Amino acid sequence: MGLLSSYASDKHVQVYALPTGWVHLPDRWIWQDGDDDIIKSRQRLPDYSFLVCHPSGKNILFGAGLPKTSLGPFSHAHDFFGDGSFYIVDTPGHLPGHVTGLAQTGPDEWVMLGGDCCHARSLLDGSRPLSLDGCPGGTSLHVDTDEAIKSMERLRKLDQDDTVFVALSHDATLEGKMPEYPTALNGWRESSWWESIKRERTQALIRPAA
Repeated sequence: MGLLSSYASDKHVQVYALPTGWVHLPDRWIWQDGDDDIIKSRQRLPDYSFLVCHPSGKNILFGAGLPKTSLGPFSHAHDFFGDGSFYIVDTPGHLPGHVTGLAQTGPDEWVMLGGDCCHARSLLDGSRPLSLDGCPGGTSLHVDTDEAIKSMERLRKLDQDDTVFVALSHDATLEGKMPEYPTALNGWRESSWWESIKRERTQALIRPAA
């Protein structure tokens, strides 16, 4: 199964490398890639909030009859396998169709795949605000700054739950400090690497500002 968390130009190669895949484009065109053809088919669809490709070939569309439920601080989520083990969560703001994934890795233990909800740990824990002067026109790295801030606030609530490990795509504080694919994260709450990360985070919060 391949899940594209958001549409971005730097993800083109990753998408085309998949046997089949859906990409949510800003102009609402949906492209399907398959077999040896670069473009297998193209069809006009309404503005769905996200798209995902199931290994069976079934294309599941959020907003096209896909069962939705609330999940903690998030109002729209989908129980992908129907057994509570993996949820696709609507987290708008960054780019059109941005989603995150909440995976159960053990009893009372979850990993939140935060994608590009925010691009630094300091934004997630609230130690610094979202910068609005890093892009032309005084904008952030998000197409909808207000929605992005709301998604960050919701994600922060999960991060404050000790049964949830939030892993952001661009969290430099995790580099080299946790297992990487294909190593499983099951049992992370009792792992030595998680204890080490928690100590570092605590020290960073109490360290005097330079």
